[in-house]
Amino acid sequence: MGNVRLLFPLRETQSVIKQIRLEIREMRYEIRKAKNRNLIYEEEYSKFIEDINLIGKMLNSYIKSIGEKTN
Repeated sequence: MGNVRLLFPLRETQSVIKQIRLEIREMRYEIRKAKNRNLIYEEEYSKFIEDINLIGKMLNSYIKSIGEKTN
């Protein structure tokens, strides 16, 4: 991945990724509501939350990595 060409400026990319992170928080909240209303099974809920947490960690790592380049 050393020679990745960015289509957007780094600061704009960072801003978009932060917006995605906010959307993930909203998704986590909606999934919790679905579980509390018994619309999804506990196993599904656990898998969704596990996946969302992993994506959040990946996004945070990416934000940090491009943040170093924008300074």
